[in-house]
Amino acid sequence: MWKGGSRDRVISFQAQSDTSTYLIALNGSCENDTIAFDIQVYDQPEARISHVPDTLYYGDLLNLFFQGRASGQAQIEWYLNRIYFDQGTATRIEFTDFGEHEILQIVDNGLCSDTAYKYIYIDERFEVFFPNAFTPNDDGINDLWKFKGVGMTYFLASIYNRWGEMVYQWDSNNSVHGWDGTNSGQKSPEGTYIVKVEVKNQRGETHYYTNYFSLIR
Repeated sequence: MWKGGSRDRVISFQAQSDTSTYLIALNGSCENDTIAFDIQVYDQPEARISHVPDTLYYGDLLNLFFQGRASGQAQIEWYLNRIYFDQGTATRIEFTDFGEHEILQIVDNGLCSDTAYKYIYIDERFEVFFPNAFTPNDDGINDLWKFKGVGMTYFLASIYNRWGEMVYQWDSNNSVHGWDGTNSGQKSPEGTYIVKVEVKNQRGETHYYTNYFSLIR
């Protein structure tokens, strides 16, 4: 007989975070006896990952949080593409590979476990922007012609005048990323110029661009 009078062979417990004492009364033809023992009852663990966007970009950071249920000495482990990388209620991932990735969370209290999955696609962020004019008149405003880009790992830029003569060239290793409107120390005349650019993206692919811009004094 259980404490409370139940004679069932199986007794159910509601999960709680503390230890409780239960009594069993043994009745038979011999002397009665009572056994007291402690039972620790834990919640069923539930794995749940915080919001994960469908897409991020190469090099982005993603903060992840445990939003499930765990009690006692439950362990929370994180896996990226089935490879363990961290544990705890919060973690962070930096994505340095393209394509689809699986984020796996496992919650284990030593008796039961639960898992949660999220999938995310890592895309390339790659754009190049070319200004259409600049004014190298030493007023400190728009004195340097330069282009900008996102996701570039290397570039080589060459500027030509209207007769096809190269007047300036620089690459991503130069400390000055642009043209000041001079050629061999002499000011270049106003007019239309051509820029040809070779750019490598984060995938190692090479892109070629040709654009026109104006030099205005």
